[in-house]
This record gives sequence, C-alpha cells and structure tokens, in this order.
Amino acid sequence: MVLIESPQEGKVGFGLTTTREFFAAAHLVDTAKDTKERDQRFKAIARSPHWRNVVLFFAGRVGRTRPGEAPSMVDVCREIDTEAVDKFLRRGAELVMEMVDDRVLREPHNEVGAIQYGLTLLDKGHIKDIDELVKKLKILPKEYRELVIRPWLEEQLNKVMPENIELYADIYQKLFGIHKPLYYAIKRASRFDSADVKLWVLSQAIRNKIVEFWVIELLEELLNTIPVIKIAKAIREYWVNFKFYLKFSLSLKARTSFALALLTGIRYVHHPLESSYSKVASELSMINPERKIRENWLLLWTVSQLLLLSTSFLREERFHKDWPIELRLPHFANPKVKVWINKNTKLIKDFCKIYSKEKGPFIKFLVSLFEFFLEPHNPEKYINVSKTSKQIQEEEEPIGWHLLRMSWTEDRDEERLIEYHKNLYTLYKHYTSEEQYEKDIEELNEVINKKSRKIKNHAHKLFIWLDSNFEPEIEKFLDLEILNHLKDWLKSHSLTESVFDYWSINVIDDDIEICKLALEVVKKQLEDGKKRLIVHPAIGWYKWHKLKTEQESIVAEQLKSILEKVLANYSNLIDLGHRNIELLYWSLLGAGIATEQHIAALYDIFHDLSDSPSMPWYVETKSIQSLLKNMLKSITPNVVRLAAVSLSGISRYRFPSFEQKQIEDARVGEKFWEISKNKEDFWCPRYIEGMAQCKLKWSDKCKEWFEAIKDADNEEFGRAWGKVIREAGYYKIKDRDVLLKLLLRILEGGVAFPEAIHSAALQRLGEIVTETDPSGIDEEALNLPLSRR
Repeated sequence: MVLIESPQEGKVGFGLTTTREFFAAAHLVDTAKDTKERDQRFKAIARSPHWRNVVLFFAGRVGRTRPGEAPSMVDVCREIDTEAVDKFLRRGAELVMEMVDDRVLREPHNEVGAIQYGLTLLDKGHIKDIDELVKKLKILPKEYRELVIRPWLEEQLNKVMPENIELYADIYQKLFGIHKPLYYAIKRASRFDSADVKLWVLSQAIRNKIVEFWVIELLEELLNTIPVIKIAKAIREYWVNFKFYLKFSLSLKARTSFALALLTGIRYVHHPLESSYSKVASELSMINPERKIRENWLLLWTVSQLLLLSTSFLREERFHKDWPIELRLPHFANPKVKVWINKNTKLIKDFCKIYSKEKGPFIKFLVSLFEFFLEPHNPEKYINVSKTSKQIQEEEEPIGWHLLRMSWTEDRDEERLIEYHKNLYTLYKHYTSEEQYEKDIEELNEVINKKSRKIKNHAHKLFIWLDSNFEPEIEKFLDLEILNHLKDWLKSHSLTESVFDYWSINVIDDDIEICKLALEVVKKQLEDGKKRLIVHPAIGWYKWHKLKTEQESIVAEQLKSILEKVLANYSNLIDLGHRNIELLYWSLLGAGIATEQHIAALYDIFHDLSDSPSMPWYVETKSIQSLLKNMLKSITPNVVRLAAVSLSGISRYRFPSFEQKQIEDARVGEKFWEISKNKEDFWCPRYIEGMAQCKLKWSDKCKEWFEAIKDADNEEFGRAWGKVIREAGYYKIKDRDVLLKLLLRILEGGVAFPEAIHSAALQRLGEIVTETDPSGIDEEALNLPLSRR
C-alpha cells in the first residue's frame, strides 16, 4: 500500500516507475481478447526504448501464463526486422536476445528458438555492441551454449568469408576457446587475398600458439608487402608466445618484427609486473640454442632484457609528492644497469658481433646501444647511440626509445652530447647503491620545488632556466638563494646542469610572467644566432583574456615579433619534427594576433606534412576557433587551406572527454567541402574530417556527398567520410530526413562501401531512429486503465 499515491483528488496511482510498467504490461496481456491482439500490442511497443521494460514484463507474463504463445512474440520480432530501418538495425533480434537474457520465455523449446533467431544479430554489420552480446551469451545455461550457439557458430566458421571471419572467430574464441573448427577457419583465411585479413590471421595464430610452419610462411609473405612496424603492432599483445617460434629459421625482417612487437608490447600491460617480464626474460636466458637459431634467440633476448630493466624503473618511480616539477636522474646511472652489464657481458658481445653489419635503423640502434653498454666511458659510443636514435625517429614510427632515459633522443650538437656523456658517466661511476640513487633524486626535487617568498611559481621559472641551457639572462628572474642551493647540490656531485634529462610538470595557465620568461629565452637565442632553438611549452600554456591587459598586450607583441623573426630565418634553423614552430603557431592563434601574412608564411612550412600542424593538448581552443573561422573567408588559397586543416585538427588532438560544440556557421562546412574537391591537395582527407565538426545542409549537398563517399577508395578517405557520417550535425528536419535516406542508401550498398563508412552509417542510423522515436505510445489505443499523469 505504501506504493500507492493520490496526487489528484479522486484518483490513485503508482509513483514508482517500475510498478507502473509492471501493471501496464499485465493489463496489455490480460485484457487482450486473443493472441492476435496481444501480438499487435506487443509490436506497438516493441521498438520504443522508452517502453522496453514494459515489453520485457509483457513477454515474461506471456511466457509464464501462456507459454504456447511465446513463439508468436519471436515471430513478431522477425516481422519487425523485415520493415524499414530494422532491416539494418535488427531491433527485433536485439529484443529477442534481451528476452532470452531476462529468462522471460521460461520453456526450453521457446528459449532455443529465440536464441537461434537472436544469433542473426551477428550477421555482418548488424551488431552494435559485440562485448555486450558476448556477455549475454556467456551467462546462458551451458546446454544452450553447447547445443545451440556452438553448432551455429561452427557452421558460420565453416563457410567463413573475408568480411566476417574476424567477428565469428572472436566470438567463438571468447565463448569456447581454440578448437579445431576455429583453427581450420583461421588457416583457411590465410589464403584470402586481403592483406588485412592475412595480418589478422597471423595475430590469431600467435595468440593461440599455432606453432606450425605455415604461420612463419605467412609472416614472411606479409613482410614483403607490409611495413615491419605495422606487423609488430598487430602482434604485440601476444609477446608472451614469441618464444615458441624461435625454432624456425627466420629472416632478419621476421626477427625484427618480433623484437619490435616485444618492445612495444609493454605499453599494453596496464601495470607491468616483475614476475611477468622476469618469467619471459628468464626463459629466454635459459634456452640453450642450437647454432642455426642463435640469431633469433639473441635478438629477442636483448629486447626482453632491455624491457626487464625498464619495467623495474617504472616501479622505481614511486614519488607522489605534491611537486610542481619532478626531475629525474638518468636511469642508466642506477646501479642495476651496471650489475646487469657485468653479468651479461658475453651475451652482449655476441649480440653486437652477430648484428653489427645489419643496416636496418632499429637493429643499428640496438647494436649502438649495447656497444655503449660495453664501453660506457667512450663518448663516441654515446654519440653513435644518439645518431642511430635520430634515424629511427626519421624512418620509423615512435617506439619509445626512452627506456633507460639517457637523453639520446634530443637533437643536440656533438659538443652538448659530449658534455652530457661526461655527466652521465660521472653518475654511472658514482652510485654504488640504489638507496643512494633514489635518495638523491628525492633531494634534487626538494631543492627544485622549494617555495620562494619573493617569486610566484618559482619552480616553473627555474625549470625554464634549466630548459634554456642555463641562460645567465634568466637568472635575474629567479630566487638566487634557491638557485645557488641547486648549483651547490650539483657541484657536490661533480655535475653540471646539463645532467637533467627527464621531467614531468603541472601546467600553469594563469601566470603571464612564465610565458614572458619563456619568450625571453627564444629572443636571446635568436639574438645569439642559434640555429637550434629551444621553445619552452610554457609559451603555449597561457590562456589569454578576451580583452588583453596591458601586460598581455606587451607579451603578445613580443610573441608576434619572435615568430616573425623565426619565419624570416627558418631556412637556417633546425626544428626537428617542427615542434618549435608548431608551438609558436598555436600560441600566436591563442593570443588572437595571427594575420593572414603569418598564416601564408606558415603554410609554406607545413603544407607537405601529413600530421602538421599538430596542436599541443594544453592549448586553449575557444578563441582559436573563432580566429580560424575568420581566416576561412580569406581570398588567399593558402591561408584558407592552413586555417581549414588547423580547424579540422582541433578535435583530432583533444582528449576524449573534451566536449566540443558543433560549428553553427553554415559557411564553414561549405568551405571545407569546397576545398576538399581538389584531391591532389595533400590535406584533402583532413578537410573532409573538418566537416564532421559542423552542422551541414544535407538537403543541399547530399547528392554530391554521396558520389564522393562512393569514390572513397582508400583507407584515409574512408575514415574521413566515416567521421562526417557519424558526427556531423544538421540544421532542419528536412536535412535530417535527407541524411537518413543517405544512410539507408549506404547500408543497402553493403560491401560496396568501406567498412569505416558502413559501420559509421549503421551507428548514425541507430542514433537518428532513437532520436526521432516518440517518447510514449498512444495509451488510449492500448486500453490502459489509468489516465496519464
């Protein structure tokens, strides 16, 4: 009785939604005059997400009180899936699986029939959330899984095609593991023409420890057509199984793919545990290899040992104090490294001897690194590590060469590298215990982060001095007491300031003095004729006020002057990766002082770089968007192009949690489309991506866009149009209706469209249908007994 409420005189009802839903379902079932009327009522509410609980209560009541009618509800769901959008969304099959999951059908023969129809959700393109479906299948009674699901999946695997092998194999493995039907399906798929399918087969074979010669043949075949790094990324999650393939004769490329995969695999272990990597490293160390496979074993052993050292350092970083800046000494100085080198000298020499003549950048880097381990006193060996590291940055995708943090990845001149090596070797000899090494790191950070009574945010300003190569001009802005304390600490350890190598930092976005100080460093470098500028990220931290203060205006003019000098002398400067010029560019946009002349000059630097201009994550974008939208109105084509690709890139480089409002101005979307028509333009796919940020007039341009989508014949264009289909907005109801028709045309085209476009269309279709569904049903037509409240 406590559930009953009387919000109006003379009327009673239930305030609890679930109670209302239960009695509504009971009434719909009990007052229907026959099965036909019950089916009509069931169908009327089956599609609405707002009535989903009522539907399940309805099905449960039929299953309990009228089990003979239960198959009729499944037939209604079948009928739903033949109509309109549900040919693609399969809301009928989705509802059937929910009914099975809720056990509302009760009788086994009813549940078996429902499961058989619900499995049609797995048809290519119909499943929206594969993990959720697998979760539901796993909790079904074992007899249903074995008698219904397993035979059905094995039948699908037996007639598997390139477009659905991954889906069926993934579900089968999650439910039943690796068995003969799956093994044979994987092996058959290795003969498909698709390189992507072959790469998936390789990853699944290694995942499931299929140690047969055809797997190695497949690997060698793929290495002739696919970059080594791409193969390494495909198999890196299964690094624990690489050891099973060392008995085969492998080419250098094959060995390298395993080594790269092992090296990158550490990123996919959420919390690296010593036991996990120790086990692999120990197993590799204890193998007594035959001469013919020694090359395989040594390369994998080398990388595994490097990872083992790196993993222990990750655990070593346990300082969690509230420090604005955290600096660290080089990991190479940790006594663990010295112990490891002494213990494994013979194996290190063997590795260097066997691989010394190889020319691949990754192998050259490893050889130079381990040669330095053997002769840590030799600066030439250290410089060689730096050179080979640069080759990797130029020729391979970033892998994470910071493993022992020896500062070799920085683009430094030989003089600085020699100075850094001197400090590194001093530390290497100095530390004899890990306790002292860790104690010094803590002491160092206490000195760096000491609060100043005179200077706001002193630690950040001190760090700018460190990052500026200890520019004397900056010292006058610092607290001399803290600065001298730091110098004394370094002197007591026989070190110079260049020893600082690795840092983490909390961003300060409200101190204009920090920005000004960082600009002073760049200005001094330009005045001194430096070719390699150090541009501190603090220049981009600051969030400018809409109406600038007097101090902000002065700093903004200084920023503008510095960028103009950099542009005038850019051909004489060294800017590896264009990091420095990108930071100045985004800072200029953030300050709102970029002109068309600046943008045109910057276009000449950026126009042939696929990933530039990449935006630092900490840059504020609200004011930047407004400025870039104005630049799109320029009559200078290059200004429009750089503005467009920058505007497009803002969403690409934001965190997933970043909420970005769609651009309302219709002219922005039209400009993106206009310049994307030139397919010779290197940035064309990025212009298309830019349309995804906009509200679009689908009713005006749909025919043109459909033709362009049909012509999206490579992965990059397919991904760009998929983003537009999935995310772009619309203005009016007629635009939404035209978009809906476009989605249906794409889905009806099936495999004629790339997977990225097909899956985006299916996802967007579901969103639009949900958004346009009525929130309620005509209750009067359903003979519900209570008035609406």
